[in-house]
Amino acid sequence: MDAQLISEHPEPKGEVIVKTIHWGVCGTDFDVMKGYYGNIPKGYSYLVLGHEASGKVVESSSDEIKKQDYVVPVVRRPNTCDCKLGRIERCDYCSTGSFTERGLDSHGFACERFGDEGKYLIKVPQKIKNSAVLTEPLSVGSKAYEELKKAESRIPKNEYGEVLILGAGSIGMLTAKYFKENGYDVDVCSLENYDSEKVKILNRWGINYIRTEGLLKEVERKYDAIVEATGDGRIIKGVIEYDLLNPNGTLLLMGIPSGKKYENIDLNELMRKLVVKNNTVVGMINSQIRHFEDAVKFLKRNPDLKNIIKEFDVENYLDALKEFIDNPERIKIAVRFGK
Repeated sequence: MDAQLISEHPEPKGEVIVKTIHWGVCGTDFDVMKGYYGNIPKGYSYLVLGHEASGKVVESSSDEIKKQDYVVPVVRRPNTCDCKLGRIERCDYCSTGSFTERGLDSHGFACERFGDEGKYLIKVPQKIKNSAVLTEPLSVGSKAYEELKKAESRIPKNEYGEVLILGAGSIGMLTAKYFKENGYDVDVCSLENYDSEKVKILNRWGINYIRTEGLLKEVERKYDAIVEATGDGRIIKGVIEYDLLNPNGTLLLMGIPSGKKYENIDLNELMRKLVVKNNTVVGMINSQIRHFEDAVKFLKRNPDLKNIIKEFDVENYLDALKEFIDNPERIKIAVRFGK
């Protein structure tokens, strides 16, 4: 699947019509284009990309969302899901897989206008409209924090202090900042050189950086929790091989590997260390309404985060995609549709 700009797309329908301001480009968009996951909606020959977005309401029949409101949409919705979690709008934990994800198996938000139900739109203050496109990746950090607190509580009188974030993409960096501001001692480990702009930003945030060649042998301390945000399965081998988790620690997996397969992992050693050290492994995908709302509050407290966004006009969307692929210094690439 290739990315193309189309001039004809059906007018949006829904309780609320939103004029898009930003589409946030994400690695998931490229995985969808490569066919690793996602589906073309029935009756169409294409899928509109985009699961990160912000916009302004131009029409509404919703009691909660009004015309002129600035909003961000959530990604996953129950659709036909009738599991007990879908019924309470926690389809991030859906047990049947019968949910819908905008930009993956139904049309996304990389378009001039989109329609939605009011309950799946999160209001944002006008003063953060230009950084609101960061809400979705920040919501992942919010849920990661929630999941880590749950894992932390399984051990009596347990309190985590040191956290290692693996990966310095937008989710890794924003999760690191979120954890830092919630009292954790945070290190980030990634492939960027020490003089890179990303590292300078992390240092300004009070976060230590460790450069690795890929398998973490450069990491010299142990952690109460390790949060994986790379989507590279080889990184888990490094966590186990170099014994980076403290006893009672948690390994939180957020990335989704795709493409090349890797082997040569000693599963017996992996199992032995996890069991003997009472470690917890948590897989986490997707965030939901309360995490988006929390992310909006975080953006209000951190207005300077807008500076990590690099914008491209929609006519230059191919340049935006190229920048995402070619520039390791980029944090968040956003395509602007309007104001």
